[in-house]
Amino acid sequence: MIEFPLHTLDTAPALSRALLTESGAHQAHVPNLVRTMAESPAALQGFEQLRRAFAHSGLSTLEQQVVYLTAAKANACHYCLTQGGLCDNSTEARAAADAIRTDRPIEDAKLQALRRFAAAMTTQRGWVSDQAVAEFLAAGYERAHVLDLITGVALATLSSYTNHVAATPIDVRGSTHSLDS
Repeated sequence: MIEFPLHTLDTAPALSRALLTESGAHQAHVPNLVRTMAESPAALQGFEQLRRAFAHSGLSTLEQQVVYLTAAKANACHYCLTQGGLCDNSTEARAAADAIRTDRPIEDAKLQALRRFAAAMTTQRGWVSDQAVAEFLAAGYERAHVLDLITGVALATLSSYTNHVAATPIDVRGSTHSLDS
């Protein structure tokens, strides 16, 4: 297996250093995924831009988490599923994440419809049927949400594929990764 380094400010390519610094300024620690992606400034910049775009989509934070985790589950991403997805830590979000991880339905019918559509979009590589789109829209979503969901699937896929190739190690909760060493 080819090893990918967990970069620090000392080891990252020059064009990745500013992105690593920015990532560290906005989080308690810099995730191993980000440190791995620093190997390619283009990959890291693309990931960060896509992450920000998805965060500003028409989907709520909880809905974003459902999309991200569903795509990560469909992509069998060890890292994404363990790290928990995005930032909603409510009881409802934890229950939805647990349902996704354990292949149980989400109790909220609208979130379950979102999950079904995100799974179909991921596993069918975008070739979803008109009926699948109609069912998604009938659940209370709009056409713009279809495109928002595709953005989230792209984000999770970029993350998943990176983690597959690099075998990104799971972050240790409560620890901090210094970018200086």
